[in-house]
Amino acid sequence: MTSAAEPRPVVVEARCVTRVFVADLAVTAVDRISFTVAPGEFVAIEGPSGSGKSTLLHLLGGLDLATTGSVRFEGQDYAAMDDDTRSAVRRGGIGLLLPVVDLVASLTVWENVAITRLLGGQRLVGGRQRARELLDQLGLGHRADLVAGRLSAGEAQRAALARALFNRPRLLLLDEPTSSLDSVRADEVLGLLRQLADDGQAVVMATHNARAAAFADRSARLCDGRLVVP
Repeated sequence: MTSAAEPRPVVVEARCVTRVFVADLAVTAVDRISFTVAPGEFVAIEGPSGSGKSTLLHLLGGLDLATTGSVRFEGQDYAAMDDDTRSAVRRGGIGLLLPVVDLVASLTVWENVAITRLLGGQRLVGGRQRARELLDQLGLGHRADLVAGRLSAGEAQRAALARALFNRPRLLLLDEPTSSLDSVRADEVLGLLRQLADDGQAVVMATHNARAAAFADRSARLCDGRLVVP
């Protein structure tokens, strides 16, 4: 048991993070955000399109680097890592579900779920059982041997979630994870995320859906790149 005097564990922490994109004009997508997530927390990031939700998720996962401020995963600053190290950290500890589902159409569904093994220099076949277990959990066990190009949009989204869960990540980052699902499937997925958090995973979900956000422990609302106190 953690005593009151001990520091609260943190999986990911953003400290006064700003991200500015420069094209013809400078656009501040995330503006001076400080944010922490502990093990076992399920946090919803709410806000309309263009509010900075996706950019914040990218920063928390080390897919992008802050213009100013810092983001640390398990105490390690992403900015102090080279690209290969950040990629290795993501493979080892972070699961990502992004809006664009990039399954390999010519591979089977279970092979897509286990594909991170290839990136780690391992054989796909060693991940078959784990992939099938996850697909069963998500109602896709009967599609495991189908080539991924034949999945519906909702099925592909669930398969991509299974892939994000494959390495048992300590941090799970999800961008609109139920956008292609009907209400029944959406509740099943949200219930699974709730259970994962209860079992100790840190879960951060970007959503504009208040029903989805209700499954989380707490919500953070973004408006024009700024964190707004609910």
